[in-house]
Amino acid sequence: MLKIAFYACNATDNEHSDKNGIIQKIFYNGLKLLCMAMLTLWVKVDYLFNFKNIEGLDENSKGPILSLTTFPARINNLWIVIDSFFHQTYRPSKILLVLTKEEFPEQMRNIPNTLKRLMNKGLEIVFIDYNLRPHNKYYYALNKYRNRDVITFDDDLYYWEDSIERLYTLKHNNPFCICANRALKVSFQNGCVKYNKAHNECGYNLMAQGVGGVLYIPQFRTKEMFNKENIAKFCLPADDNWLMIQENLAGIKVATGNNYPHPLVLFKSQASALWHKNIGERRSEKIMAELITKYQIHL
Repeated sequence: MLKIAFYACNATDNEHSDKNGIIQKIFYNGLKLLCMAMLTLWVKVDYLFNFKNIEGLDENSKGPILSLTTFPARINNLWIVIDSFFHQTYRPSKILLVLTKEEFPEQMRNIPNTLKRLMNKGLEIVFIDYNLRPHNKYYYALNKYRNRDVITFDDDLYYWEDSIERLYTLKHNNPFCICANRALKVSFQNGCVKYNKAHNECGYNLMAQGVGGVLYIPQFRTKEMFNKENIAKFCLPADDNWLMIQENLAGIKVATGNNYPHPLVLFKSQASALWHKNIGERRSEKIMAELITKYQIHL
């Protein structure tokens, strides 16, 4: 099923704008929906009858720490996303779920049993006093685990089983870079920002996209990246933009590979996605232009 989904997602990533391309897009999007429906059913059945067989994570291993965040509207289906992490070909040492006390005031009482059960398998849930929205995904983990690889993922996708392995292949070839399965090439001219897809590249002008998973090396920890006031003031809805600027300030490049299709999207999750407000309304380009100007970044 995942192989079929991978094929469909790869096809839509490389779609064309002509008539045949539009027809293909409709077909492959329908195929993706079918795959997600069948995958969700399979995961639920497997979770119900084979939970004991899920191999727990080894916190003492040298694997990376996975970090993600979510909000109340998505908490009930988050276990499906996390299920994909337990089936990775490259095993993490821990999965860290960062939640805010503001959005989950009763803390563990607000957590569904589907997630609580996974705490015995390697999931750790922490509740923080601040709320930096998508920045919560990396902020706590990068600050606490300063000598570890930290990989961030989004909360609305079922990830391909080789997602982490791909990141470590990139790291092997680019040992002192931020590694991203998906990235955009950023250009800045006459005060305007433009994005283009990036493949098999490494540079300061690449913006890692959290949607594909991003590996942050221990060398990437700067004082400014933890500046809550500036995050809230300049780019609260745009964590990828903020991190690209910080990578430039730290003198660290972003490396990305090739042919990593957009992971399967969970049902109903996009109704409240940042994508619609941030990318769909072109806010990302505006925010990036302001950040480049403020921090005097030369691309």
